[in-house]
Amino acid sequence: MGGHDNRTCAVRVSGHGRGRHLEIRLPGADANPYLALASVLAAAHHGIREALTPPPASTGNAYTTTAHTPVPAGLDQALAAYADGGLAEHLLTRTRHRSNSTRCATRSRTPSGDAASPAPDTQGAAGKPPAAPPPPGRTCVYTHHDYDARLLDEIVADPAVRGAMVLTLDGLVRVHSTSLEVQEADRIAAGLAAAHATHRVSAEFCPPGDASWHMSLVEFSTGYVLTIAAGDDALLSASTTRDTKVDDLAHRMRALALRRAHDITTARQHLSDAR
Repeated sequence: MGGHDNRTCAVRVSGHGRGRHLEIRLPGADANPYLALASVLAAAHHGIREALTPPPASTGNAYTTTAHTPVPAGLDQALAAYADGGLAEHLLTRTRHRSNSTRCATRSRTPSGDAASPAPDTQGAAGKPPAAPPPPGRTCVYTHHDYDARLLDEIVADPAVRGAMVLTLDGLVRVHSTSLEVQEADRIAAGLAAAHATHRVSAEFCPPGDASWHMSLVEFSTGYVLTIAAGDDALLSASTTRDTKVDDLAHRMRALALRRAHDITTARQHLSDAR
């Protein structure tokens, strides 16, 4: 519901004349800003395209009114509403699912690192059995993030590695292993990014000097989580059982992260020179 200068509404219409604007008051401080903005823009585009007429503005306390349908009161209710297949899923499927949820259906890689043959189209292939899912631990990728996928292939080759991912510093998954579901990977990435920010602050606890963050190791009763800086724009993280040789895995992850940073810096330089 919306209202003019009404801070109890989900959408507050504020300002006058050319300064009038909408204040979207739903997202919390822990919301992913990219998904929040994408949702708002998708809803606005839908309303304009369909020439929808907004309901009457809400007056008074919108928290207690029964004249409008309330928005979900928590994350569980919001996920349930999204899963019901309503307008939100329809609007966001073309963007989020194409570049996020389908990363585990785009392409897997063979142990040699070559791209595997695409799965047959079982919809139009009568008599053919459904394509087998990728083996556990193999890397599923964004098609435009093949470089990071190859990095992950080298990590998940270790049988002690439960899962791995490359993520941005603000918690968006670039690629992840097939051992992780999409929503699981997104949730873990958000936590890893938050932990990374905390660890960087703790650099003040180190001896004086250039105490730049390189790696975090968290030990649990069932295994370890290693997170390493992979250039200036990403993190490389892996979850392992207690059977792994942590020092060896950390060494391999650091070598891969340094190689990624070098290759990306070189590619950026070549692109800059070409311009």
